[in-house]
Amino acid sequence: SGQDIELIEEAREVDFGTWEGMNFEEISKQSPDLVDAWMNDENFCFPKGESLKNFETRIKQLANQLVKSGHERIVLVSHGGVIRHLICEFLGLSFKQSLLFQVELASLTQLQIFENGKGVLQGLGIREWQKFIL
Repeated sequence: SGQDIELIEEAREVDFGTWEGMNFEEISKQSPDLVDAWMNDENFCFPKGESLKNFETRIKQLANQLVKSGHERIVLVSHGGVIRHLICEFLGLSFKQSLLFQVELASLTQLQIFENGKGVLQGLGIREWQKFIL
């Protein structure tokens, strides 16, 4: 169809380490002290996983790649955490505010990104995504 597909390493979800595959309730029961640190400590690192600082650095690199790509339209398929953090990056919000956005499974988030790296959120949780990318 003339569309290029590229695997972008920076677009992978955060490495949750030993928490991988667990839901928030399970994590809260197992490690309530670490959940508090996750929410409040900028130096937090998931147990045997990735640090928040490393994840946020990757998101900034990803955002920069997208801005500098030169493409008029990009379809990025990724995980909720990556999408929420990209929204914050492009809207100029703190990464701590990423949980303000509910990214539904198999939904489309639409951002208009400007050359200066700033953006406007045009849609969140769009289910009729086929009409946007086909």
